[in-house]
Amino acid sequence: MEISLSGKLAVVTGGSRGLGRGFATSLLEKGAKVVILDIGKEEGEETLKKLQEQFGKDNVYFYRCDVTDRKQFEDTMATIDKDVGRLSVMVNNAGIFNEQDWEKMISINLVAMIRGTKLATDLMKKDNGGDGGVVLNISSIAGLGWYMNSEVYCASKFGVVGFTKSMALNSDTLKWDIRYLCMCPAFADTALIGAIKESTGLHKEVDTGIEKAGGILSVQEVADGFMKMILTSDNGGLAVISKMGLTYKQDEQK
Repeated sequence: MEISLSGKLAVVTGGSRGLGRGFATSLLEKGAKVVILDIGKEEGEETLKKLQEQFGKDNVYFYRCDVTDRKQFEDTMATIDKDVGRLSVMVNNAGIFNEQDWEKMISINLVAMIRGTKLATDLMKKDNGGDGGVVLNISSIAGLGWYMNSEVYCASKFGVVGFTKSMALNSDTLKWDIRYLCMCPAFADTALIGAIKESTGLHKEVDTGIEKAGGILSVQEVADGFMKMILTSDNGGLAVISKMGLTYKQDEQK
């Protein structure tokens, strides 16, 4: 059964550009209020202005936040709860590709995702005064396979899948009334493709991978799959989004 997002509050990390901005826009189109978290002040404020013009000033908010800074992330989420409203949707989308600065990549792609999930869980779980909700963590097809010169990136994205699926199995999930979902996009039309090519030096190999995947996904195509998961997926849903659409991965572990 499809849920309603009208009037619900959603937080999107890395929401000022690329897929994050696409996710924020899709949530707003469904009537949700959206808080964008991002480290880039100018880009965040520019995105805020454009989305407020389209959806109204009372429906879009921007907080500058470095999700790798534990205290800043915790304080920002507490401020949102106090000043904006009760959280219903958490989208842990912030991510980078940089094999040279792999510790930073782990901090953003994996540690911040875990922290965001736990902060959202504390705010949403019904036995703590919340109304339940959904956490959707953004992984990648690199979280389901392995790729040349992308060792740490793959490790971080495998971690997103494993953590999210395990959170869905938590014995308290039904009591919390929270769904934990994970989406693995194929190659999408964002700055990440350029970062992968620059970091690995595998320009031709990346282009070949894109061709084998059926081509580059538009942000809208990824956002459409994202919204389908938010509205209809059961707890523990894990899906790949490609040119073939949204494909759910069935559990092999029983």
